[in-house]
Amino acid sequence: MTQSPFDLSAALAAIRLSTEQLGSDEQCSRALVAMGNAMGKGLDDILEANTLDLEISRDMAVPELVAEWLKLTPERVKTAASVCHRLAAMGAPPTTSANVNNSSYSQIRPLGIVGFIYEAFPDLAAIAAGLCIRTGNALVLR
Repeated sequence: MTQSPFDLSAALAAIRLSTEQLGSDEQCSRALVAMGNAMGKGLDDILEANTLDLEISRDMAVPELVAEWLKLTPERVKTAASVCHRLAAMGAPPTTSANVNNSSYSQIRPLGIVGFIYEAFPDLAAIAAGLCIRTGNALVLR
């Protein structure tokens, strides 16, 4: 089996272009509400899939501490859903900030691409995605 090498530069260029497709503040808020609602409605399915992942992790001899980090609970999923709902209610952060005499400004957001490297805690991926949607950034998870 031949595997082509992953071209990170090309992937990041495509991701950067995709940030131009992000919607308005209202669309971002609707997306965040939809994310939160989907986590609430799909709670049983999410927990069931997580149980299967944990079984595979144990078969792979993943340390018990890491398995505990990987374990989703109803509270963790509900917290992630709640964060998405709160982000939706916040509105977009300002894009520019002018100094007192209006002679210059600095751009506050978006950053463009946010890289998020994490070992476990799958609920954090949803929270990071919500933060990036709210701030108009693309997210790369590893």
